[in-house]
Amino acid sequence: MRRGLVAAVVTGALAALVVPATASADFDGWASCGSNLDRDRVCFGGDRPYGVLKAPPRARDGERYKFCVTKPNGRKRCRTDFTTGKKSGNPIRANQVGRYRLRWRVNGHRVARASFRLKPEGV
Repeated sequence: MRRGLVAAVVTGALAALVVPATASADFDGWASCGSNLDRDRVCFGGDRPYGVLKAPPRARDGERYKFCVTKPNGRKRCRTDFTTGKKSGNPIRANQVGRYRLRWRVNGHRVARASFRLKPEGV
């Protein structure tokens, strides 16, 4: 009896540790300097940067996530959105030269992060 109880407790504890279908390793996030959603590390003034989140194939459409951008001056802005298909693009209001840090969270867990630099136009 006691052995059965211990086994049930251990099994329950292990089940609580199981990684959900939306494990962070399955998501991918990057910065893009335009609506083509290609990966970019440097953008220039006049570009329209996006934060792109690619959901894993088994994630359902409409998966809720939080997208945060930290601007070069340290100000952080976040918004909640939902995945749409394979890639979800969030426009970034980039109006300061410097490094932007991007972070995505699903169910409170960080699933992706990226960064890009915004340089002045014509440099």
